[in-house]
Amino acid sequence: MQPMKLLFLFLTLFILSANTLFSQTLLQKRNSKHDKKQETQWVDSVLTKLTTEERIAQLFMIRSYANADPSYYRDVEAQIKRYGIGGICFFKGTPTAQAILTNRYQQLSKTPLFISIDGEWGLGMRLDSILSFPRQMVLGAIQNDSLVYQMGLEIGREMRRIGVNINFAPVVDINNNPKNPVINNRSFGEDRFKVASMSYAYMRGLQDQGVIAVAKHFPGHGDTEVDSHYILPTIRHDIKTIEELDLYPFKQLIKEGIAGIMIAHLRVPALDSLPTSISTLSKPIITDLLKGKLQFKGLVFTDALEMKGLTDNTDPKLVEVKAILAGNDVLLLPVDIARAIQNIKEAIDKGIISQSVIDERCRKVLMYKYKVGLAQIKPVVLKNLLSDLSSPVALELNQRLIQSSVTIAKNLNNLLPLKTDSLHLATVCVGDTIPTDFERSIDCYTKADHYYLKFDTTGNENISLVSKLKNYKVVVLDVRKTVDAPSHNYGIKKQLLLFIDSLSKVGPKIIVHLPANAYALSMFDNKVNSMVITYRDRPNVGYWAAQAIFGGIPVSGRLPVTASTEYLAGAGINQEAIRLGFSTPESIGINPKDLSKIDSIVHVGLSVKAFPGCRVLVAIDNKIIFDKAYGYHTYDTLQPVKLNDIFDLASVTKVAATTLAIMKLYEDKDLDLTKKIERYLPEYKKSNKKGIHLDEIMAHQARLVPFIPFYEKTLGTKFPNEQYYRTSPTNEFNIKVADKLWLRSDYRDSIFEIIRNSPLLEKTEYKYSDLSMYFMYQIIETLSGMGFEDYIKSNIYKPLGLNTIGFNPLDRFPKDRILPTENDTLFRHQLIQGYVHDPGAAMMGGVCGHAGLFSDVYDLAAIMQMLINGGRYSGVQLLKPETINYFTRDHFSATNRRGLGWDKQLFIPSENGPCCVSASEESFGHSGFTGTFVWADPLTKIVYIFLSNRVYPDAENNKISDMNIRTNIQQVVYDALFKAQQRKKQYSNELEQQGAIDSGE
Repeated sequence: MQPMKLLFLFLTLFILSANTLFSQTLLQKRNSKHDKKQETQWVDSVLTKLTTEERIAQLFMIRSYANADPSYYRDVEAQIKRYGIGGICFFKGTPTAQAILTNRYQQLSKTPLFISIDGEWGLGMRLDSILSFPRQMVLGAIQNDSLVYQMGLEIGREMRRIGVNINFAPVVDINNNPKNPVINNRSFGEDRFKVASMSYAYMRGLQDQGVIAVAKHFPGHGDTEVDSHYILPTIRHDIKTIEELDLYPFKQLIKEGIAGIMIAHLRVPALDSLPTSISTLSKPIITDLLKGKLQFKGLVFTDALEMKGLTDNTDPKLVEVKAILAGNDVLLLPVDIARAIQNIKEAIDKGIISQSVIDERCRKVLMYKYKVGLAQIKPVVLKNLLSDLSSPVALELNQRLIQSSVTIAKNLNNLLPLKTDSLHLATVCVGDTIPTDFERSIDCYTKADHYYLKFDTTGNENISLVSKLKNYKVVVLDVRKTVDAPSHNYGIKKQLLLFIDSLSKVGPKIIVHLPANAYALSMFDNKVNSMVITYRDRPNVGYWAAQAIFGGIPVSGRLPVTASTEYLAGAGINQEAIRLGFSTPESIGINPKDLSKIDSIVHVGLSVKAFPGCRVLVAIDNKIIFDKAYGYHTYDTLQPVKLNDIFDLASVTKVAATTLAIMKLYEDKDLDLTKKIERYLPEYKKSNKKGIHLDEIMAHQARLVPFIPFYEKTLGTKFPNEQYYRTSPTNEFNIKVADKLWLRSDYRDSIFEIIRNSPLLEKTEYKYSDLSMYFMYQIIETLSGMGFEDYIKSNIYKPLGLNTIGFNPLDRFPKDRILPTENDTLFRHQLIQGYVHDPGAAMMGGVCGHAGLFSDVYDLAAIMQMLINGGRYSGVQLLKPETINYFTRDHFSATNRRGLGWDKQLFIPSENGPCCVSASEESFGHSGFTGTFVWADPLTKIVYIFLSNRVYPDAENNKISDMNIRTNIQQVVYDALFKAQQRKKQYSNELEQQGAIDSGE
């Protein structure tokens, strides 16, 4: 196998295996790497040097912010030096400040400190400038536990990088009370099996990175209606419910080696019947149940001792003593550390607590400090800290988590995914008055009108907007400014519900995008046709929801909780991706910086006037990851190029129209390309073209002259030459070649007669010729019995749901959406805009096989993606994979690289070739004279589209080719993908090097 092919096979395997990379390596890894004897020696050596007070202090962890003033830090440092506390729990701050403080605190401490954080959704929960992963209820919608495991790995990696060795996560409470104000969306959901499996995945990821995972809040905080930060909740479940429901996830995690469990501040009469009992201070709950019956051997943490649910219901002098007596190992965030230590010391002196208990708990704390590597503590390296904490891999994973959580909770009559043909669509943004990611994403799929629902108390806004929307086929509501709190109805206003009710009575089908807590679904009745829920209003959720609505992403999410009888836990509708999706470079592991060179190349092209404007699109693995518009329609810089602008494709017509039609006819067995031309076009029996095989014509190996300037014969001494042209249409002059210019009606026949009589080249070899597709134009019309344009539209574009691509765009689109091409001073004597640039195609009425097609980038990308997908797109199997393979391979390999219609990589890749040097030999595409380029690579799954109007205002400007702008941009994409693969490998190696936690004693 060729080295280049090996490289691309490796890259392809990298992309295809991305979803299973971690589970194939780290889930199978290793028992503890540390030696038990060395652990015991280190623990003994540290313990013997500690005083009684210091041994007590090892059982405490105090709070530290990383955004406070110097006096605050001096106070924390004093406590570390004075008491020898066991650890720090960090809260708000910056990553760099926390790292500096961690190094400082560790340096000051006689015994290495536990460094902890309450990071349920990662460091970003507490620190700024750091990515936050989704909350657990969002994760509960995902049907792939390995993604949660990967998240645990990444959070663990980031925590190790910043010096954190304990994460107070996951939350394993089963949230079965919609009014729960404190757990709610922090829970994985209401299904005990789902909560247990996802909690295990998260825990395992953390501990595989050497970070202690702490499951909380034992014995279960899911069924409360008050927040224990402020009020002491009571759990009124009977013992059977507690055993079978609340304790189930804890039991499973204990079996799997969870290293820590946090005790909640709760009153649980079924477990401790004393009227004043609090679970944090309950021996029956901690010692008898957790450590005894459930055999938990890891660290038992209290929840924060400063929480009012505890402090308002307990004698402050007894809190810490009772916590120790109950069985806790580590006491978090005491109200007063000095008093807390003194209280325990006095309890020892009075015989209430034995010294052996303190020694045993201290030994246990030290043992876990050894397990997380604190025996050989190293300072946090500040260099590259922020970039290391915001790796492309983390960004990729976050996007995958959000995408995988998207849930179609309702879809009456299979309304979704929306079909784009004949779709009269409106969107209504609820709660915001500026365009959102949702609206922008909708615009990438279809034309839509956008409205905004302003909240008022009169109802006038509803009446006015319903009147405007009544004639639309579909209305999509994008609900914004939602909130987490059940007490505020999740931000869902009554006006919205009344609006939906009114709108449902006037005709349109209603789709709702709800980026809110799943319980908010209970507020929506049966007036909604389709419901897409993304669980939380955060950046980019509208981006994913729009794609779910149009089938741009696969959807497999399930509701993690029951909201109503209509929206039950586990409900959700699977939907395959039928179209291209939109994503970010990070979503496939590419660092956006690695694609920034595209900007540089384009800007150089603009600066030297290689073209006035262009569009660049890159899709990888069925996702558009780069999509930009540059420059202006003309050099006067008045009208910027927009994302959905339309370009003259020139010779890209050969593949995006004619070749596709030929492929379809071939597949339907209407056409045999090994036959000779006269088989299908009998008029060529008396021509020198007799005997030429169709595959030779398609591969540009038929000795045809490159082109014929048909227009030259029609030029006269004055413009227009009235023998051939008129400035207004008549029956005799009805072929429109430009604005206010009509060609003689019989001239199409003259063109084909000129072609039949044209000479042949002497040598049979590859020679590119426009004439090839004139022949195919005739064959398509002859075999189909339809007009060329009608056949392609009906059999190619309509099934694929393509609405922009086509001929003569001025019949369908405004002129200002179409970029101008040449200022034609020779033939048509005007600036060409909306009419085909190619003279021959113009003289065919703008419709021909070699040129004439116009499109935006999105329809072209869809066509190329369909080919990479083996002929499937928009839910339609348009072509068979074997047909695509037949047409996109070379057929005259000894002398000719080309496929049938398609251009191919050079046999020996070159910087001046038809594509970049890194494109595989399986790749295919085509370029166009106006400055266009399309290319697809089945090995790397790359689709690349470049559109420009480089011929404006003069077709002699060839800087775009001289500078290799199109292929240089393509090479940037391959280089970025290769770097992503290298980073992924390095990242995987880094994860492998970290020792997992052995939770056994």
